[in-house]
Amino acid sequence: MNVQMAMKRSLSFIILAAVTLLAVGCNNEGGTDVPGMSLGTGTPLSVTSSGDGTPLTALSFTHGPAQKVLDIEVGSETLRWSIESDKTWCKVLPGEHIGSGSFTIEVEANESFEAREIATLTFVAGESRSALLTVSQSGATFVFPDHYLIFPRLEAPDEIDIMTIEGMQWRVDNDEWIMVEEISSYVYDRKKVTTLKIWPVDNDQDSRYGIITLLTDEQRDTIALYQFGMDYHYDDEGTIVFSGDEPASIHFIAPKYVVKEVVAPDFATVSGTENKDGTVTFSIDFDNNRNDGELIRECPVSVVINNSSSTTFTLPPTRQDFHPAG
Repeated sequence: MNVQMAMKRSLSFIILAAVTLLAVGCNNEGGTDVPGMSLGTGTPLSVTSSGDGTPLTALSFTHGPAQKVLDIEVGSETLRWSIESDKTWCKVLPGEHIGSGSFTIEVEANESFEAREIATLTFVAGESRSALLTVSQSGATFVFPDHYLIFPRLEAPDEIDIMTIEGMQWRVDNDEWIMVEEISSYVYDRKKVTTLKIWPVDNDQDSRYGIITLLTDEQRDTIALYQFGMDYHYDDEGTIVFSGDEPASIHFIAPKYVVKEVVAPDFATVSGTENKDGTVTFSIDFDNNRNDGELIRECPVSVVINNSSSTTFTLPPTRQDFHPAG
């Protein structure tokens, strides 16, 4: 069962659509007319965009993945409307909109040094269309696909390629339990690719979340890590083992918007809880495994990352023993 995680952060701004019932037209004071928009009665519609009481015509994002929930208020609660984007990197999540409500923008990570081509959001009602907002996204200082890594309890190195502009000076800062080593680098087309070997030391404590920071004098980017620990019971092969006589759960922490999808068995339930530090705690919950058929069940879970290659990590192998139903 694929469980799509959609973590939303509300951005408070209102796009005000004031509908004025006039026999001969519409008086637009400081707003943007939507030419010819009709609600089925011949009444024209006037739209004014504002954010925190001031006109708002644009949104900007950093290079990372993000979601924003935008509120929209219209003058008719029977008006059907939608928002369209003209760029694939800036998506408007699907949904039915009638009257005042909200819509969600999802922005993909910009895995390049260049700023994105500006996207235009269009307000659509009936046959009428009006350019509403522009959306921009800056380029990255460090270009790399995997901003998040998951590790088992015991040491298991991984490698990641970091691309920078040739000649740029940068350094690495990391938590003390995370080891980082530069193992190679090369230059092509005025860009430098540095391969880092990353591995957390063996974890004899509870599962833990950490950060590697890539730094210049003015810019920074991060790689987040989660390592499983001794808060689970393991067999000799390193498999997490749960008893079948009671419900069980696996947890992991990731930055907001980094996880695109959590894939779990049909008998599992996946949920996510936002934390105050900008992370999300994901929980994969299993019911008890009480049965008289002595059926042990495997509980494979994988995590798909929100990047251009949809990198997939597999959580440590997990097994739930059976318990007699009687």
